[in-house]
Amino acid sequence: MFLEKKKSYLKKFEEIVEILMNNLGRIILLILIIYPLLLVGLYYSNAVRKAPVREDAVGYYAYLPAVFNNKDLTFKFMIDEGNPYTQGENTFERQYNPEEAEILGFKQLQNGNFLDKYPVGVAFLLMPFYILGHILTMICGLETTGWSFFYQYSAFYGGIVYFLLGILFLKKLLSKYFSSLTTFFTLCAIILGTNLLNYALYENIFSHVYSFFLITALMYFTPIWLMDMSVKKSICLGLTLGLIVLVRQTNAICLFFPLLHGINSLSQVKKRIKLFRGSWYELIIILLVILIVLLPQFLYWKYAAGSFFYYSYGEEGFLFFQPKLFKVLFSTSKGLFFWSPLLIIAFIGLFLLRGKARKYLLPCLLIFVLQVYLVSSWWNWEYGWSYGHRAFTDYLGIFAIGLAAFYSSIKKAWCRAFILTSSAFLVFLSVFQMVQYWIRILPPARTTLDDYGKIFLRLDPELKLFWKKYFIGEEDEMNDKNDQDNRND
Repeated sequence: MFLEKKKSYLKKFEEIVEILMNNLGRIILLILIIYPLLLVGLYYSNAVRKAPVREDAVGYYAYLPAVFNNKDLTFKFMIDEGNPYTQGENTFERQYNPEEAEILGFKQLQNGNFLDKYPVGVAFLLMPFYILGHILTMICGLETTGWSFFYQYSAFYGGIVYFLLGILFLKKLLSKYFSSLTTFFTLCAIILGTNLLNYALYENIFSHVYSFFLITALMYFTPIWLMDMSVKKSICLGLTLGLIVLVRQTNAICLFFPLLHGINSLSQVKKRIKLFRGSWYELIIILLVILIVLLPQFLYWKYAAGSFFYYSYGEEGFLFFQPKLFKVLFSTSKGLFFWSPLLIIAFIGLFLLRGKARKYLLPCLLIFVLQVYLVSSWWNWEYGWSYGHRAFTDYLGIFAIGLAAFYSSIKKAWCRAFILTSSAFLVFLSVFQMVQYWIRILPPARTTLDDYGKIFLRLDPELKLFWKKYFIGEEDEMNDKNDQDNRND
């Protein structure tokens, strides 16, 4: 009797999941209609007063007011020599002193221009939402500065849109190879068990949610293109690849995806070379589309720095012979697998891919290895403030297909129950720690094992003091550097 009821409940649950997965597009559309009303209501009820464009987001967003409102890509309109910068992050109208501007990524060149080190891709994707904010600002009779409420929250809404589009592409991708139930649990785990939700809701004008959308779309489009290399599909693939690089240049490693998808043997390498030799026209189209998409970045560098090709990060660079591999993957500070342990089984799951899904193994594995090496070699391997390691948020689509493969490979009921229960706990832990990060209990960087133990599953207000440790650490490092410079003198 008990077993019959259990089977009945499971069947009903599967039916509900099937309905949800089949109607995910309609659900997303409903969210996009309701969300702006909710956001405005929260803002005017004083529940939310934080400006969305803050920290790194300033550099990604600033191109829009520079082009549409100030018509000044030197960014001098943002710099005020006498401004002590006392407004903080809760204001919508900003002007920075030169020192603050440099911290945010605007470096003054010898020609007097302030160069924005961040790529133009995020601004390019947010352009329709910026125009929407401009229209709403004019309708309400407000000053069209480019930084006020409707501008910033329209951009914030744009981040929500791209996040949901990424989820929609991920659902379509997973549904091609896995059951509705596996797809449902995988989507829940990736959204809630990683830092994806943080970059969808809290810091969504950073580049990561846009890269997540584009890379997931690339994973979905690649096999379609390989089956039919038409001009239309080649343009679509070139546009996707171009935008991926325009948003974040290091993500150019995704170019390996269409090259290696479906290759699992030497004979398939020969077939792929033969295929590309017979499709040179389509490959040229893809290359041309990529170059056209990247043209705004080249033109900006030429205008601001005098060269079509310019390294905008200055002295920041890669230490290729000193990679911090273990720290990037396992440290308490920003370790990928420490803060998102679900991704461990997701990585294992890549080797469990079967059938047509196994075509994703080689490109996913290679791109993951390359990304780990690049991140480990970057001078600041922690990537500054973040919840978890934000450099891997872009590639959560790769982990999703591995996680789905892992879930679908479990056959025994007791093992399935154990894995799903463990996943549920890890999802709860991730969301709880994300809230700690939002209310400034979890340090934004340099978290030690002792720190982690003290704040584990706690929301005590006095624990917000841990945030000060980050600033104290920076000050100590600066003092040590100054002492060293004095000794050298």
